[in-house]
Amino acid sequence: MRVAAGRQSGRAASAEAAAAFLQAPGDAVLVLPRPDVPAIAALAPGAAHEIGVGTRLVVRLDRLFGDRSPFEDGLVALTNRPHATQ
Repeated sequence: MRVAAGRQSGRAASAEAAAAFLQAPGDAVLVLPRPDVPAIAALAPGAAHEIGVGTRLVVRLDRLFGDRSPFEDGLVALTNRPHATQ
């Protein structure tokens, strides 16, 4: 099984690389921020299946003592195995 984690930052080349990772032969799991999922799923139709989600805690003083929540968009685990979905 191949496993990767990353932040796509909206770059087309990175989304294409993530889609290629999921479409390659063999089992794959990719962990990335939720905002990046739609672009990758669009590039890899039928190969991006969500198997888990989680929140991301950002520990910064401006977050801890400010009005913004210390939690950001969650992380998502995608797999290319359709039978592994929840």
